[in-house]
Amino acid sequence: MIAVQELTPDDWALWRALRIEATTAEPEAFGSTLAEVAATTEAQWRARLRQPSLHLVAREGSDAVAMAAVNHEFELGSVWVRPNARGSGMGHRLVDAALRWAASREAPTVRLAVRETNAAAICLYRAHGFSEVGEDYLNPERVHRLILMAHDRGIVGPGPLDV
Repeated sequence: MIAVQELTPDDWALWRALRIEATTAEPEAFGSTLAEVAATTEAQWRARLRQPSLHLVAREGSDAVAMAAVNHEFELGSVWVRPNARGSGMGHRLVDAALRWAASREAPTVRLAVRETNAAAICLYRAHGFSEVGEDYLNPERVHRLILMAHDRGIVGPGPLDV
């Protein structure tokens, strides 16, 4: 059974642990380095988990195995699913919950950036109605191309946030 949970500032240690795990497992998937993530203080983690942002984890039983966040500018990020949980629908549940949260705040558009090499994530986002709107690069050497995507087709209905 998959359960999606919205985190509060008191859940900072769980969010930190998932970010460290995700950044360790796939350092190229995030804009911050493992050293930066590990150096973040409790106060900084708590501040990140305050509204108006949304931080979600997906659980399999009591084990948190996936995460996603939406910031105050309605940018979806920090989406990660533990490799052994991929294909279970957790990514879909997290993206759906994020879109519902944005719709409940009347966001006109939800945006994201994804590496062009992350075919599984691009497929996930397209399945939820995101489309490509441009490109960017993570560094001046233009080594890591990002695909910019947006979801602005009414987002989703104002149904309950499934968390």
